[in-house]
Amino acid sequence: MFYNFPFDAEAHVRSLNGQLQKVSIIRKDEGNSYLAEYNGIQCSAVFNPFVNRFYVDDVRGIVSKTRDTGRER
Repeated sequence: MFYNFPFDAEAHVRSLNGQLQKVSIIRKDEGNSYLAEYNGIQCSAVFNPFVNRFYVDDVRGIVSKTRDTGRER
């Protein structure tokens, strides 16, 4: 599967007990691993081709937290 990164997708989010939410898929890493952003948190994600959905781990798979302060850097 080929994507133009970044893109938005509905994904199952771990902190919401698998509820579907809109997330941004930032890039593809090795194998079936992706970097996603949800609610200002960059975290790991995987794609399940059997259900055609991403699963985002924003609890244990946190890569970094971003915060918009409203100021330019």
